Order: sequence, then structure tokens, then C-alpha cells
Amino acid sequence: MTQTRNRDQESMIKDQQITVLGAGIGGLAAATALAQRGAKVTVLEQAPAITEVGAGFQISPNGVRVLDALGVGKQARAQAVRGQGVWLRDGVSGHGVLDLDFRKLKPDDTFLLYHRADLQKLLYEAALDAGVTVTCGQRVQAVQPGGGWHRGDTGRPRSRQYGGSWLAQTGCIP
Repeated sequence: MTQTRNRDQESMIKDQQITVLGAGIGGLAAATALAQRGAKVTVLEQAPAITEVGAGFQISPNGVRVLDALGVGKQARAQAVRGQGVWLRDGVSGHGVLDLDFRKLKPDDTFLLYHRADLQKLLYEAALDAGVTVTCGQRVQAVQPGGGWHRGDTGRPRSRQYGGSWLAQTGCIP
């Protein structure tokens, strides 16, 4: 039944024009997933260029599964450090507050430690490979819910919305 549902969803998305606002991690992941299912996706990013911005973070096993589904999991594992656990310490005394050893608790799950800029670069490249158009320097001034066009800095219509709602994310591509 799941296979039929997936095919039905893909046929609903195929050839639809979808605009994603923001080329952050969420925006690029959503754009890639939609394009891989046949949508014609444009990402509008307000930053003037793709630059390195961000900090390190941990990707949980569910996040790693999303990377696998997008086809970039193997490359992500090669670029990241595998997290082994979390050890929380009291900042004043240095005494242990909590020790979580992932190797003992979840030996089959993958926790990745990643730099934000590296992950966004990986997702940006995956989006381009999937046929997504990413346009920087596009500040969206207004969105009309329920159908219609959005207008960027030039005031000219740029693309149509999909399904009565907009996909929106914030952030910059590092």
C-alpha cells in the first residue's frame, strides 16, 4: 500500500512548479526531495552569494535517515565525525551530570557531528544535481496565500505557489 501511495504522491507533484523560500538546510533538503519526485523547484535565497556561515551540530539517526533518502548519506558519513556519546558536565564544578554512550545505548544508530557549512554545501550540490534552480539575492517582500504570485525586489512576478501553501525556510547557504 505504501508503494501505491508514494506513486500517487509523486504523480501529484510531477511537473508542479514549487518555490522554496530560503536555501538553509531545511529549504535545500525539501527542494531536493521535491525535485527528485519530479517537481520543478526554484529556491529563492536572500543572501547575495553562497558563503561559509554557521557552527557545528549533531545529526540524529532520523536526520541521517533523511540524508540517506536524499541519496547523500554515504557522502555525509564520509565528511562527518561519528558521534560516540554526550557527556554533560557542571560548568562550575566539572562534575558529571549526564553520560550517554551511544555505542552502548544505540549501537546500530548513526549520530553525525557536522559543520553547518559543509552540510549545506552537500545539500546545495544535491539540489543542483536534482535539477533545482537556486537564485541568490532574491528577497521576497510578500506572499499571497491561496494562490498567485510572489514578488521579489524587482516587483515582477517570479514563480507560482503550489497547492495553496508556500514552502518556507530561512537562512543562508554557507
